[in-house]
Amino acid sequence: MLYGMAESDPSSLGVVFRMNTDGNGYTNLHTFTRTDGEAPKGSLLLNGTTLYGMTANGGAALNGVLFKMNTDGSGYTVLHNFGVTAGDGALPYGALILKGSKLYGMTKAGGVAGNGVLFEIKTDGTGYRWLHRFAGAPNEGAHPYGTLTPIGQTLYGMTFNGGATDQGTVFSWHIRTALNDFDGDGNSDPAAYYPPGGMWYLQLSGGNATNIQWGFPNTVTVPADFNGDGKMDLGIFYNTTGRWYIRTLAGNVLAWDYNWGWPGAVPVPGDYDGDGSDDLSVFDSNTGNWFIYSLAKSSVFAWNDNWGWKGATPVSGDYDGDGASDVAVMDKPTGDWYIFSPARHTVLAWKMNWGWNGAIPVPGDFDGDGASDLTVYDKNTYRWYSYSVAKTNVITWNVNWGFAGAKPVWGDYDGDGKSDLTVFNPANAWWYNLKSGDGTIRSQQWGVPGAVPVQP
Repeated sequence: MLYGMAESDPSSLGVVFRMNTDGNGYTNLHTFTRTDGEAPKGSLLLNGTTLYGMTANGGAALNGVLFKMNTDGSGYTVLHNFGVTAGDGALPYGALILKGSKLYGMTKAGGVAGNGVLFEIKTDGTGYRWLHRFAGAPNEGAHPYGTLTPIGQTLYGMTFNGGATDQGTVFSWHIRTALNDFDGDGNSDPAAYYPPGGMWYLQLSGGNATNIQWGFPNTVTVPADFNGDGKMDLGIFYNTTGRWYIRTLAGNVLAWDYNWGWPGAVPVPGDYDGDGSDDLSVFDSNTGNWFIYSLAKSSVFAWNDNWGWKGATPVSGDYDGDGASDVAVMDKPTGDWYIFSPARHTVLAWKMNWGWNGAIPVPGDFDGDGASDLTVYDKNTYRWYSYSVAKTNVITWNVNWGFAGAKPVWGDYDGDGKSDLTVFNPANAWWYNLKSGDGTIRSQQWGVPGAVPVQP
């Protein structure tokens, strides 16, 4: 059976159709009405008995829709109306691709100055967010057309305009691994570490429990996706020697007794070169200097680069949403943040005040725009405050979620693309999670008393 779409005819605004491979049995499955879409430009994606597609026009804002329907023509549902909110994409001119439980696509307009966006959305219509908004010439492409090509965890595509000569570009985008997503399903997994025994307690999809001994006393966890396969790896840093020990969930050792640091160095793993694999990185709390090494490329990315001072607290994250981690520090006595993008050689924040003496930094992506946010937790009042550098707006203000002795944790535990407000009680290993998707509360015991939450 073949399935396709026609943009329009004299009597309609476009149709979805099917026909046999011999050319017989042509049937219109759905006729667009403008309110549910108009003028489809790309092809359909078939997954089981469900078809996914997009239209370039129509919908709530007349900027196109993303839809699904059954192969028999029933169950037509609009999953997303493009261009309803400011900064969203508009006018998709290609098809969708499927990776795991998420759909990926592009729009040729919308975003920054109408240059188009790259987006993702779950197959059930939840978790829509743009991954990248194209900036246009001369540094980036503009107006992406066509369909993405996935190779591993990297998406490849093209733009019609933009680039050095404004004649278009070929680009790549690595799908970022969700924090503590050890099984690659797009959701953060509750994870605790018991330092005296070096034991990891992981709760994977479906509640599957996995306890792994990987560590020893005086080590701290450094979970990250060091091999770029879309799954977090179990990493530990030995404070006494400055050496790293990294393995995959499957048991493949990526680094053993690897020397990148010294006694007292602060490990800060992240994807600083934007190649899709996290790097070994340490911060010298005595000098404010950074040392970054790409395990995937076996090359030094930064050596003795200064961004900080004695006593500064490293708070790395992807604050501009460009797919590369930024070096960042917070001055805890004042609550001031300083952020620099080594990939773009750009200062993103200088002495930006978001916090106070004693505030705990929690740099997750709390609005789901693909960029880390300035977020702090008040251990005295148990309240959260979050600010978007990328969009220059307040996300969370004075939200009470915590208690005495609670440890703030960030991660996307419901898989909607946004970090959830989460706290962990080390006294009894109980987790308390306020889901960003629907505001429901989830509490559970995971770990053992004396364990700490796994965080980079």
